[in-house]
Amino acid sequence: LSNMICLGVTQAVTQVVTKEQLLASLKERVSAKHLEKNVQAIELGIELGQKELAGMQVQAAQSA
Repeated sequence: LSNMICLGVTQAVTQVVTKEQLLASLKERVSAKHLEKNVQAIELGIELGQKELAGMQVQAAQSA
């Protein structure tokens, strides 16, 4: 599941695809048995990525 967390972080940081696009693609490729855990891992990664970006923005503002 760590790969799904990393995928979520990558989505949050790069915005190359939307969260909806990422989850739709996941649903096409992952079995129903494993889908919920993978969705949760991606959502956790997105949350972590967003928090990291927010922290970086605060640091940049303080440095300016």
